[in-house]
Amino acid sequence: MSEFFAGVVAAWSVSHAALGLYFLLAYALGRRGREFVLFGLLCFSFSIASFGIALDFPAASAADRSRSDMVAYFGYILAAALNLHFAVAFARVPIKRWLLGLVYLAALLFEVANL
Repeated sequence: MSEFFAGVVAAWSVSHAALGLYFLLAYALGRRGREFVLFGLLCFSFSIASFGIALDFPAASAADRSRSDMVAYFGYILAAALNLHFAVAFARVPIKRWLLGLVYLAALLFEVANL
């Protein structure tokens, strides 16, 4: 049964990646809003997180589960920073660039702690 759920979540991961590709292509083909890039990257980060969850279902050992959790957490940490950046850009909220730099720095620190 766990293989079935792994397949479902892996398909969900592929759908996130397809959405990410769609939005990056939309940006590359003429839609010059940075929101397209940010949302595409956000979709890719959710794809990574879903892939980590899919790896967790058939994992047989604690080491395999730990690796799959690290992959999932990598995607979620990246998604948190990208989601904030996307929301600020989409709502056209004026924000200082150094504040976004701090957000990405915090995400980087969490990613290093995730290792």
